[in-house]
Amino acid sequence: MDFLVLGPLAVTSGSGEPVPVRQPQHRAILSVLLLYAGRPCSHTLLVDALWGEKPPQDPVRALLGHICRIRRELRTGDRLETLRSAYRMDPGVSELDLYRFHELTFRAQRVLAHGDPQCAAATLRAALGCWREPPLADLPSTPEIDADVAQLLEQRRAAETGLIDLMLALGRHQQVVAGLHRIVTERPLDDRSWAQLLLALYRSG
Repeated sequence: MDFLVLGPLAVTSGSGEPVPVRQPQHRAILSVLLLYAGRPCSHTLLVDALWGEKPPQDPVRALLGHICRIRRELRTGDRLETLRSAYRMDPGVSELDLYRFHELTFRAQRVLAHGDPQCAAATLRAALGCWREPPLADLPSTPEIDADVAQLLEQRRAAETGLIDLMLALGRHQQVVAGLHRIVTERPLDDRSWAQLLLALYRSG
């Protein structure tokens, strides 16, 4: 299976067919489990994410019902584990876009350390290609989730900034101008991106 969480939630089967996840609560639960893939998600975290300050009368039982339906509809097998007062989603290393993003950014760092900026740029471009718009669209909002989402989005920005630095170093100034215009429009206080834009414009004549 393939699980995509770095955008609108999407699931595909092993044969490449889309697996629909229609119910908003199922999408929210699965998105949280995938955000913390490989780590336990407590009942408290999931209940807060689903219902906030207005949980049902027996929230753990209601959560169990949703988990059972997710297992049945998605056929998650042993990827979705029941732990003590928690659940854990543990897809394979090649089954989650979040894993791929982290692996590709790490690989880009290693390649750059070995003196190959062109390969590093291609690898970072592939890492950023794991993201889709709108990013992390089905994740509910709680203080804990919001903090981890902010950290993940910062990692995305760091990869984007690193790729632009590499493109400038490789002399591909004109190729980054349009993207930098978009970035400074979205983040007008981002001094690093302004500096990159000015450099790209200067070197482009």
